[in-house]
Amino acid sequence: MDVGGGSSRLADELVNRVYEDVTVLDLSRVAVDEARARFVTNAAERIQPTWVVADILSWDPPRQYALWHDRAVFHFFITDADQRTYVEKVVAGTSRGSHLVIATFSPGGPEMCSGLPVAKWSKDGLAQRFAEHFSVVDALEQEHTTPSGATQPFTWLHMVRH
Repeated sequence: MDVGGGSSRLADELVNRVYEDVTVLDLSRVAVDEARARFVTNAAERIQPTWVVADILSWDPPRQYALWHDRAVFHFFITDADQRTYVEKVVAGTSRGSHLVIATFSPGGPEMCSGLPVAKWSKDGLAQRFAEHFSVVDALEQEHTTPSGATQPFTWLHMVRH
């Protein structure tokens, strides 16, 4: 499950590495359609991801996934209620032993992204938010360089569902 995957090339890479069960969820139909068109163009026999256009907070996972990946969706949830709802969705969409890889802006990151306010997370704070259901395997802080050349500090956690 790639939450917020939109037009990202992660699904391409996973399919190229012969993963057969890839789901991409994004709020933007335009981004999903762009990625889907790329798949159709690249190979007719290529394994196709499951494409989902939905708001993660109102979507109900139809099944459980071995890996839940979120690069920069969770930090858009600034209220405690939305953060709790997101965690509930992750719990509903995973099972014991499933992996969660999540990235958010670090405390030194920007206040806004795409014109929206964001919540910034330290490694410890993010781990605590998911601690009831997940244990941290690895954590890192990373300086991400945007296409425009700016740098943004990110917090990455790899967790396993217990």
